[in-house]
Amino acid sequence: MKNLIFGLLAVSLLIGCGKTADVVPEEVIPPTQEEQPITPHKVGDTYGGGIIIKIFDKDGQHGLIAAATDQSLDCPWGTFSLEEIKRPLVYEEDGLDSYTYTSMIIDFYPPNYTNIAAHHARSYNGGGYSDWSLPSQHELYYIYQQREILKLKGKRYWSSVLLKEEPTKDPRPIILNVETGEFKDDHSYGHHEDNVVSVRAVRTY
Repeated sequence: MKNLIFGLLAVSLLIGCGKTADVVPEEVIPPTQEEQPITPHKVGDTYGGGIIIKIFDKDGQHGLIAAATDQSLDCPWGTFSLEEIKRPLVYEEDGLDSYTYTSMIIDFYPPNYTNIAAHHARSYNGGGYSDWSLPSQHELYYIYQQREILKLKGKRYWSSVLLKEEPTKDPRPIILNVETGEFKDDHSYGHHEDNVVSVRAVRTY
């Protein structure tokens, strides 16, 4: 009897040794890729076809860029004659952006008016971008703040907006005087808007 039991146990062990256990493959988990840290831009960086002159957020991912060179040193803002004043009414108080102001000026004049300030700014394609604009008054102030970085050559620069006065007065384009940092309408300099003032285009990123 004992021999029978031992025989059965031996057979069971042999059968068990002959089986191959099912191998469950381990789940392969790809290595976690660490997020690349965002390098914040800063004022003075060359970026977006020009030079950063203003940062709008703490990460430096949005701001204002000025062209590295002047687009014109000797162009008028628009047209003027003693008989008729011709210019679009664009005011900073309207709360629009400089791209819109620039487009309004360009659209106001005939296509052959290519020597006006707004056209010089929009025609610039620094960095391959086509959204350059004539700066608004506050953007022109940022240009003034970074005048040394930008190496401004002109003494006065056009803005894309008019000085908003009483309706009975003739509104004139606002000009930056680089030497004093003052903003004046072009009457204050004893000339009209067909006289020469410089252009430095801007764009946002």
